[in-house]
Amino acid sequence: PDPSRAVASWALGCAGSACQGANLLGCVNLARAHRDGIGGPADPARAVELFTAVCENGLDNAVPAASQQVKACALLGGMHLAGTAPSSSAARGRALSEQACDGGDDFGCFNAATAHAAGLGGPVDEGRAAVYFDNGCTAGDGESCYELSVRLNDGRGVPRDAARARTVRAQACAAGFSKACGSTAAPRRARAGRPRGYRGVGQGACVLSIQASSTSRRRSRSFGRADARLRCSPMSARMS
Repeated sequence: PDPSRAVASWALGCAGSACQGANLLGCVNLARAHRDGIGGPADPARAVELFTAVCENGLDNAVPAASQQVKACALLGGMHLAGTAPSSSAARGRALSEQACDGGDDFGCFNAATAHAAGLGGPVDEGRAAVYFDNGCTAGDGESCYELSVRLNDGRGVPRDAARARTVRAQACAAGFSKACGSTAAPRRARAGRPRGYRGVGQGACVLSIQASSTSRRRSRSFGRADARLRCSPMSARMS
């Protein structure tokens, strides 16, 4: 597809609508375009403005998980957690990600879990991290399933349960997370102490990795469906 034409279409649909009703999807896609620099230079401030307008437009956790309000909250939370939003607040990012997860968004669950594991926007809480990875796994996110399997294998934040760890790892593979496939061995064991591979908060440890969910990839190869997954990397690793 032609990015410029797509962005122009989204902008036309979103203009003057206050991001309501049938225009919600166009507004979310336009916000993604401004975030990622699609069809023009990146404009994080405009992305945050649009994500906020959709997120605050009557978010109701009783609506289906595909709700654009829920998705906008997840994507806005990711920007705050990664520090790419103007006047970023990790605490707000954690809260928005939790809110989105409660609404059924798999990326929101993954980002909320990562925030708790890394101590972004609040103290490290491995118990809450495990809960959100579990919720993300239930929502169909393969990487959340894999991270949950690691914690079940280690007994980190949850009681150790090797049998369930193997079951959940199989779910991760079935959901398309290739790292979980090709072996029946137990998941990797993490070192004791702080979460595996995390540097301290404020040291540039976490970035947004823009990618499409496995569900979105099955539906469409459109750049408009990209989502933002929070990555907190080891000191020796390259940022995604």
